[in-house]
Amino acid sequence: MDIRFAIGLCCLCLLNFSCAPYGVASQVNPRFLYSANLYDNSITIYLIDDRSGNLTVLGDVAAGDGPRALAIHPSGDYLYVTHLHANTVARYVIDKITGGLTHQPPDVATQEIPEAVAITPNGRYLYVANAYTDSLSAYRVSRDGGLHEIGVYASGDYPLAIAIEPSGRYAYVANYLSDTAAVFGIDADSGELTLLSKVATGAQPSAIVVDKHGDNLYIANGISSTIHSFRIDTDSGALLPLGEFAAPLYPYALALSPSQAHLYSANFGTDDVAAYALNKRDGGLRHLMSHDSDSGPFAVSVHPDGRYLYIANVRANSISIYGIGTDSAVLQLKRTVPTRPGVAALILHDPSSDTSPTCAAF
Repeated sequence: MDIRFAIGLCCLCLLNFSCAPYGVASQVNPRFLYSANLYDNSITIYLIDDRSGNLTVLGDVAAGDGPRALAIHPSGDYLYVTHLHANTVARYVIDKITGGLTHQPPDVATQEIPEAVAITPNGRYLYVANAYTDSLSAYRVSRDGGLHEIGVYASGDYPLAIAIEPSGRYAYVANYLSDTAAVFGIDADSGELTLLSKVATGAQPSAIVVDKHGDNLYIANGISSTIHSFRIDTDSGALLPLGEFAAPLYPYALALSPSQAHLYSANFGTDDVAAYALNKRDGGLRHLMSHDSDSGPFAVSVHPDGRYLYIANVRANSISIYGIGTDSAVLQLKRTVPTRPGVAALILHDPSSDTSPTCAAF
């Protein structure tokens, strides 16, 4: 059966299943979750039930050799996936009604072991962190979503995560084996990168996230089991250290609540997820609670309404679904669903929030 037809049929059945008033909104604006399945060489497409947070599998698509990291273009038209073993990045066209994915070759070469990917908010440039070559690959994004290489830039030892602040002027990279975060300036006209500075982090930084206002940045440090907070200097992009906070063993992934008042960490070493309250004035983190996950929490994604949280468990081949309390702090495990082998990345797509890039040309 054609995957687009199957996905559309499943969506239609689900949308027609419930006529309860609360379910109408999810019928009008379906939301999807994509998982990169590293050992299965696939991407799984899930439909999110906004009433319960539950996931329904809509289908799987082939995703090259070792799909590792995911990024969605701000327009919502394209999904990009890096291939850890093929050293490439691929483009998929997204069907915003069904969530379906259509591969658009050719895949574009990266350097060795592309661990992370990020796109500027205006959709013009895409960057890939290449772990084995200690570098970033920069690409210009054309109007059809195609990628055109700009250059390769030295970063630090084993870059593992990238975050771009909301203005699109600066990119931040966690260098896993040099215990630093690199600050890059992004040229608005060319997409070229300039290394501006590096700051010390804890041991083996594995995740990095910037708040939607571009004020604060948070880094999870795996070996030291800490989270660092930084203030972003909006004039220079520099990172100003605010504090170091204890975390459960080996925090590996981070996500902010939609309100930006809470931070969640997936903790690989303790098989759980932790919730923190944030003090934006001084960068402080206050641990609120932790909740057991399945084995090997590796990625985290938060529902755009802030009501549900999803954890990819790479060792257990599962996704844990949590309900989030009204204060964004209390987590309640609702369900754990099986996945394809090696679920290593999650990304949530809300087509109703897609934006058209404001630039005149990509």
